Amino acid sequence: DILLRGLHFNPFSENLFIKAVKIEEKMNNFQKIREMVENIRANRDISIEKCWRILLEGALFEGRCGNRAKARSQFQFLLKKCRNYGPVFLEASKYEEREDQIEYAIDICDQGLEYNCKYSPLWFQYLRLYEKSGEKLRAKKFQRLPMVINDLFKHINKEFHWKIQIEAAQTYDRIGTDAKTISYLREALMESPDNVKWKIWLVASRIMLN
Repeated sequence: DILLRGLHFNPFSENLFIKAVKIEEKMNNFQKIREMVENIRANRDISIEKCWRILLEGALFEGRCGNRAKARSQFQFLLKKCRNYGPVFLEASKYEEREDQIEYAIDICDQGLEYNCKYSPLWFQYLRLYEKSGEKLRAKKFQRLPMVINDLFKHINKEFHWKIQIEAAQTYDRIGTDAKTISYLREALMESPDNVKWKIWLVASRIMLN
């Protein structure tokens, strides 16, 4: 009740809205959530720039409920309206990944990278989808893995290259290429800030144990 009262006075507060959705969802008040989302979407006095996170939470809610058609409809609305918002493409791609629609997840990721080529989480999603794809889908949708990783280095800020090296090491480890795994781990240790090197040693120890 307190959150709903807060939304009455500040209906476009993202934090209040998302918290209210979580609570109403736990109480199975699904129709109430849909009404809240629809009221925001139908309000012509608020721009998409101010409410996209609220609408994104509505799409994620429908996905959690198993309402695939409604979730996809809301994601598609956002993808058309928010082309320069990397998090929208990221969440839409992750949703399709969870639904085991890997090819569609790749398509969304590709589209998002067209408009948001500097948004690093989307590049890491792209690498994860490469790994999840079978050989035929990889051949259809991706360049070879070294070229995919080169694209990450090309577009992601240099201060985060150590993160790419960790992801690359773990990817090569999972596909069984030991030499590349060790090489990228070494580079990550050399280039990472001192305060995160312990994380790389942790990843390295897990890889070696496997």
